[in-house]
Amino acid sequence: MGVLMDDYRQVSGETDGEIVLNKDPYLFAHQMFMGIVLSEVHKFPRREIIAFHYDEHSKASLLQKSWDGSKKCNPNWAKSAGILEPLDDKKNVPIQVADLLAHTTTRMFQQWRNEPEAAVTNLKSWLKGNLMRVPYTNSGFLRNIVAGNVKRFRAKGAKGGLIVPDSKSALKKTAESEGGLVRSVTSI
Repeated sequence: MGVLMDDYRQVSGETDGEIVLNKDPYLFAHQMFMGIVLSEVHKFPRREIIAFHYDEHSKASLLQKSWDGSKKCNPNWAKSAGILEPLDDKKNVPIQVADLLAHTTTRMFQQWRNEPEAAVTNLKSWLKGNLMRVPYTNSGFLRNIVAGNVKRFRAKGAKGGLIVPDSKSALKKTAESEGGLVRSVTSI
């Protein structure tokens, strides 16, 4: 997932953008990435529960703290969202692969800052067709996200893309109690 930083700063600084978009583009990218994965999972013929894993790092606690609020703000995604937990990249190869992909994605979008489609083309070429999609956030995409969510986020008391989850949240059900198959996705 590529985040075009100039566009992100501009839209997240707008009145409605401040409500929907997280102040931290890193957290936004993770939440968006997870949402894209969950949207794809909903196309499967049977229900799947997805476990997300990420590298332990300085922003890990922010990502973890945003999980319940993110699911509450996105109830359709929450239906398939399992656990979110950190893994040690020194012991887990999928995390190492995700780190390489994240580094390369960042480098590509920095190199082709004004031509994001060139970054997408080069990433797909690098992975020789093994990449389903390469989403990126430009101002139009971000404004569509804001427009489609601002009313709902306002009603839930969201600020900066986050809400404070209820302690009685029904979203704390485990994958086992829902009878779903758990798949693991490594988040970068």
